[in-house]
Amino acid sequence: MGVNTLDLAMLSYSLSASTASGEMKLQGWDGSAWVDLSEKKYATVTNATETFTNTLVPEGKFSKLRIQGVSGLASYAQIKETSFTLKNFQSSLYTKESCSDDYDEDNISNHLDLDSDADGCADGVEAGDSNVSDNDTTSYNTGTDANNNGLLDSFENGTTGTIDYDSSYHPYSLSTALNACADTDGDGIYDLFDIDDDNDGILDADESPNCFYSATEVNELNATGSELVWNTSYDYPKATDGD
Repeated sequence: MGVNTLDLAMLSYSLSASTASGEMKLQGWDGSAWVDLSEKKYATVTNATETFTNTLVPEGKFSKLRIQGVSGLASYAQIKETSFTLKNFQSSLYTKESCSDDYDEDNISNHLDLDSDADGCADGVEAGDSNVSDNDTTSYNTGTDANNNGLLDSFENGTTGTIDYDSSYHPYSLSTALNACADTDGDGIYDLFDIDDDNDGILDADESPNCFYSATEVNELNATGSELVWNTSYDYPKATDGD
């Protein structure tokens, strides 16, 4: 793992005996040797957090961490809690031993399935990174991946390991009722954005009121600052603040 800091919640006694005795440093185990991750320092914090920051090998991966004494005397070191922060943590690199996320129950986990809900509309289209005209549920995308992290440059925000578009994967890719490729009347306006899906001159919400949210239901969304929090009673698919 790429370690950023090791944080120790100290009580009444510090790690170092004083500001002039008991130098210490952070080290990480790389599989064959202990590697220095920080410069040596006097760790004299009490009743607060003592932090060791990995400034020497910030991109390295280590299976174990330790505080190594360098010189002088250590104190009693009352530590209430130990924690660490990871540098550029990417959850997608830490696969669990078992995975049950398979929305369409086709024995292909969602992250390996190009059409997670089996509605015929590719996840990429429903997530918003591909056009409907490029809908393909069988072929994997190809392209440049300059930093070799597996996320194509065309989808990545620089080299951050994050996407550069606003994803609508939830809920479009996980609902057969919400198909981003569907254009029932062929008018070029996809059903999700068409107020008259069959072009019969009658609003969809009038023809099928139980299939659409009413103003009352939408108003039950709770605003928190500039963001919206969904009422748990409704699986509302679109944010109403336009962002």
